Amino acid sequence: MENKPKFKPNPKLRLMDQVRQVLRYHHYSYCISMFLDKPIGDNIAPVKAKKRRRPLAVMKKPEVRQVLNQMKGIHLLMAKVLLEDGVNILQRQRSLVA
Repeated sequence: MENKPKFKPNPKLRLMDQVRQVLRYHHYSYCISMFLDKPIGDNIAPVKAKKRRRPLAVMKKPEVRQVLNQMKGIHLLMAKVLLEDGVNILQRQRSLVA
């Protein structure tokens, strides 16, 4: 056995606070000893998280018209160009930036 120093509560605290400290110490030490005493299996392996597939956001023609009616300026121009060409947004942005 190891020679552990005996737990002593803080003497500057009031009596009830010292009692709480002692009870908390013994509670956590008991919980930790219960947890550490459990055997761990030999076949533990990391599990890779699965990527969640997000459903595509599909809008109907009336919904698209409502959105376009609320747009102005450059945003409207970009949206019309994208809708006419049917090109992926990221591809269009790359071609404009480059």
